[in-house]
Amino acid sequence: MGAYKQAVEFLDKGNRKAYFVTVPSILIDYFFVGFNIYLGVLTASWWHIMLSLYYVLLLFLRNAVIMRAGRAIISRNMAQRQIKNHHKFGFSLLMMDIVMAISMYLMLQNKIAKPFNIILIVPIAFYTVYKVIMAIINLFKAHKSKSLFIIELRKICQADALISILMLESALINKFGDLKNMLYYDISLYSGAVVCLIIFLMAVTSLFYRAPKSEG
Repeated sequence: MGAYKQAVEFLDKGNRKAYFVTVPSILIDYFFVGFNIYLGVLTASWWHIMLSLYYVLLLFLRNAVIMRAGRAIISRNMAQRQIKNHHKFGFSLLMMDIVMAISMYLMLQNKIAKPFNIILIVPIAFYTVYKVIMAIINLFKAHKSKSLFIIELRKICQADALISILMLESALINKFGDLKNMLYYDISLYSGAVVCLIIFLMAVTSLFYRAPKSEG
């Protein structure tokens, strides 16, 4: 199949809509990278530095998915290339999960926290609610789609929503609670472990994905 026909087939599977929905998310990620680096340097906060690292990893994942999809379109065997890309995506998601898990564990062990201004907590809360709603919607849509490109973008969206919940939780605890209190510490530790486990399972299912016999 020629590159032009492959491109038409790729875009006709609903991938065009997924691409255009992802572009605003990439722009938002760029904003949050700069915003958190600025706050991290300004307030000497490792929390904001960690958040900026998270958004850098998220940017890398989203950009990598789009770039690999573009290369798959012009390859000789698009279906086979997409499966390889999906395995690479699973590995990248796994690496992001490991980095985030280590960062959160070190921050909790060393009680690294920075009080959040209530003015910052409100937009974080609205952003988290938006991410959770979109992730739930995409969760049902992803099961209906056979496009690996769409599945990858929606897994990123779901991981983003889960970590956004952790960020909101941390912001609220740092503002109204105290990590030195074992109750708040346990809440942060176990909720972080659950989120990392869910993302780990999403990564593993992509890493060991096998094409249906009809595709192979």
